[in-house]
Amino acid sequence: AVVSTQSTGEPGGPGNHLLGRSRLDGQKLGPSVSATKRVMSLLTSLGFSLNIKKSVLLPVQVMEYLGVLINTVQMTISLPKRRQDKILKSIAACLVPRPTLRRLLSLLGSLEATKPVFPSAPLYYRDLQQFTIDLQFQGATLIDEVTIPETVREELLFWKGQVPRILPYKFRQPVSPHLILTTDSSLQGWGGWCENIHLQGHWNQEEKQSMHINQLELLAIIRCLEQLHSHLYQRIVLIRSDNTTALSYIRNFGGTRNRLLCQLAKKAWSIAIQYGCQLR
Repeated sequence: AVVSTQSTGEPGGPGNHLLGRSRLDGQKLGPSVSATKRVMSLLTSLGFSLNIKKSVLLPVQVMEYLGVLINTVQMTISLPKRRQDKILKSIAACLVPRPTLRRLLSLLGSLEATKPVFPSAPLYYRDLQQFTIDLQFQGATLIDEVTIPETVREELLFWKGQVPRILPYKFRQPVSPHLILTTDSSLQGWGGWCENIHLQGHWNQEEKQSMHINQLELLAIIRCLEQLHSHLYQRIVLIRSDNTTALSYIRNFGGTRNRLLCQLAKKAWSIAIQYGCQLR
């Protein structure tokens, strides 16, 4: 049995927990029922409080868990229709002239929760995320009405069209990368190596003077991807760099600590998506 537990916060010691959801596997119904009863009896004796409403007591092949629909026949996870409708309703509420900060944060949480089904989701809500962070830093409260910038409005319109088109995400066995791209950068120029192809270039004066080394390292990855475009189609590319910040922004589809780094990460991913390429 695979079970998840959550503390109730009630007195009675560490053994007093709430059993959230469980899944019990079995080939036949009879043995499964018997096994379920034994597990429930054991958990009760250990001080757990069983939440029967949220428990799955018999084996199933399709179930909703943590807001996504898991299908073990087709080996997919997808967004239930009610979740899609909820997100679309939230988007409509945020596209009014002056939505509240509470509505924007609620929508942001819903979009974040789509990542198991739509892994690249952060690429398309980073402006919204940064906008809400800025508002809170400026002292805005949840009930304050705000005017959203055009970049955020464009993201909301993207999601309005995208949500109904999000396809089920299919579980796949891990696949080894087809290409390994090694990059490096200095304050003078950049270089890369991939499949016996040597790539290099120099920074212009503006890039030298205005960009931090972390930004130059990420820009080096972009320059290499641009020159390797004919090799990227439907490929998985493993990026190797000695700059952990650049790699983090690639693997997390952007970030909120540095605006330019986020823009550069989105640029790198736009190149990859254009050629059906996956970056690691």
